[in-house]
Amino acid sequence: WENGVGLVQKTFAQIVTFTRTGSTATYFNSAGVLTTTVADEPRFDYNPSTLAARGLLIEEARTNLLTYSALIGGTNWTNQNSIVVTTNTTDVTDPSNTNTASKLVSGSATSQTLQSATLTAAVHSASVFLRTLSGTVSVELYVYLTASPFTVIGTATVTATSTWQRFSFTTSTATATSYTLAVRVPSGTAYAFGAQLEAGAFPTSYIPTTTTALTRNPDQASVNTLAPWFNSAAGTLFAEFTRGYTGNFSNFASPAAITDNLIPPNTNAIASAYTNGASQQLYNSMVVNSVEQLTFQQETAQTTNKVALAYKTDDTQQFTNGVAEIADTSCTVPTSVSQMNIGSAYVNNTFMNSWIRRVTYYPRRLAQADGIAITT
Repeated sequence: WENGVGLVQKTFAQIVTFTRTGSTATYFNSAGVLTTTVADEPRFDYNPSTLAARGLLIEEARTNLLTYSALIGGTNWTNQNSIVVTTNTTDVTDPSNTNTASKLVSGSATSQTLQSATLTAAVHSASVFLRTLSGTVSVELYVYLTASPFTVIGTATVTATSTWQRFSFTTSTATATSYTLAVRVPSGTAYAFGAQLEAGAFPTSYIPTTTTALTRNPDQASVNTLAPWFNSAAGTLFAEFTRGYTGNFSNFASPAAITDNLIPPNTNAIASAYTNGASQQLYNSMVVNSVEQLTFQQETAQTTNKVALAYKTDDTQQFTNGVAEIADTSCTVPTSVSQMNIGSAYVNNTFMNSWIRRVTYYPRRLAQADGIAITT
């Protein structure tokens, strides 16, 4: 954070209030090990393959509808067509570096293990971690209607290698009835861990379950005071984030938004790079007493994005991934703001479902050359 004198160094906890009420969650630590947090603990996630830091993970609430999610082929699972299952195998360690993965040995072209769950009338995402001991094995994943006519609403054929990978696919719209997730191994031996079936158009982080379905509550992060660094007359709000999925954004979620309230809707806001659902465009906005002063449409979102909104009265400009967008010369800056929301919506209760890599506030309106430089 920058003030009028210089940079002030503080820890994350000294600046940001973070909550995930009553809910644990998982992330990959700096060693690439799947780790479970306690409630209200932020997740600074890493790429499990490259060990590169990905940032603060912000996700919406989701429920894993499957039970005994690690014990694939064991309790509450049905094994069919000569598949041989060894739960808690010691052949390999699972992504959490323990021995809770299952060994699935094929006995026929239709060998499979499966579990049923009651879905809502919505699209769902299915996911599972898979690997081999060596070489590659083809694995078929299905979600289908449990009763006749056994209609398949989603499927994927994937190749497991000797490294753990999480495979996923999204179904077509289900009806409010029972569906089955099947993990089929036509030949060879595969290791499986962490099955998940959740309502939503993309998969979120793994939610471990045992006897019942389990919900991970939403991540909420905010800076609850703007003093002494906020300048209501002029400033620049910068954010860098990496998309958590390639599908449509959640409407109005923003990596950083200075607002008058933690819970949307907000009547006053300075929002950097809020998202617009299916268009996958990034926007900037300023709202004063519920009246939108400007809406800048930015470039189509990339995988990782750097965005900035430089503002002062009648002189506001946005910058997106090194591009200076159209300036606005007739806008009013909101002064009745009190906090910054990170990774959530300033209009409605939606979340980025992404990694927030960096947020910076400058208490001055940066020049065009500087806006281009910091977002390149």
